[in-house]
Amino acid sequence: MWFQLALVFFLTFVPAPPGTISLRLPAHECAAPCTLTATVVIPTHPDNRRASVVWGYDTSESIDWPLGPDASVEFDVTVKNLSKGPHTIYAVLLREKDGQSQTFEDSQQVSVR
Repeated sequence: MWFQLALVFFLTFVPAPPGTISLRLPAHECAAPCTLTATVVIPTHPDNRRASVVWGYDTSESIDWPLGPDASVEFDVTVKNLSKGPHTIYAVLLREKDGQSQTFEDSQQVSVR
């Protein structure tokens, strides 16, 4: 839960540099109630610590994973029951080096009709 709170303070909505985190969606438009499978790709990096996918700020819908420094990670997240309207899905990566945290994010827009 601390990670989601940190997102509020650390995200500047600047796209992630290449080689940090990537979020892919199969579609950017769907009919309500919409369910999508988001794919997150995180390359190996010694400073990787945690990853999170956030999609429901109203109800704090998110999934959070601890990361090891030696693993390249690709995982799927099911985002269920998106209601009508615009939505933004975020994938967030936390790196830590010498006690300093770095947060990277990638996001995709979804329009639910």
